[in-house]
Amino acid sequence: MPVLDILPTPLYVEECPFHDQNKQLFNQELLKILSEGTENNNTKGLYHFDHYCVLHQDIYSRFRGWVETQAEIFLKDVLGYYLPDSESMMVTDSWFNVCAKDGYQYPHYHTNSMICGLYYINFDEDNHAPTYFAKSDSLRKFPQNPTLQLDYIKNTRYNQMDQVVGREGTLFLWESNLVHGYKKNTEDNRFTLSMNFMPTAVVSGSYGWKVKKLTDREREEHYSTFKSGKLWDSPDIY
Repeated sequence: MPVLDILPTPLYVEECPFHDQNKQLFNQELLKILSEGTENNNTKGLYHFDHYCVLHQDIYSRFRGWVETQAEIFLKDVLGYYLPDSESMMVTDSWFNVCAKDGYQYPHYHTNSMICGLYYINFDEDNHAPTYFAKSDSLRKFPQNPTLQLDYIKNTRYNQMDQVVGREGTLFLWESNLVHGYKKNTEDNRFTLSMNFMPTAVVSGSYGWKVKKLTDREREEHYSTFKSGKLWDSPDIY
């Protein structure tokens, strides 16, 4: 009896060619933050430094440009979304995560973003906890309709979390509604950078949103492209 996997979930993985410079800059930034005593103890052993957007600083312009380019590739070439040539992806938020031994990150997803990113600044593949991804079970916890819950008697690829071991200097990108986290960490100084991305323009039909307001020409260009059928917005089901 064949079993087919349908509607797969993409995880974009790319290594940064200038990680050594990044690591040095990020370590310097973290030491500065620690000296100021600013931290957010999220769970035992896990600290978020999210009181500002790390990548909005000019010192990280090269890295910010690189991750925004990767996010655009992911959006257009992997997910297949349309993005006008004059538009791109932008980092809307970014923050450090430092996890000590026995710390962990509970399953969660990101709001107010389209794509999430994770960059491994300091990561020991043998001892630091890998990132897991899971299907959301929120409808079971807060059902909108009557549900039937059956107990699992074995682990399968369809009911378990998928863990992905990253490498230091590697960027992960995924759609922001995907649940993720990691289990108990077994070594200190698991140091990563989290990011949220949005396109600089979100358009549909004759209306849209842009960091700088869409011009009449840009609205007309998108509308004519949409009406021409060049954009595949829905399956041909009729």
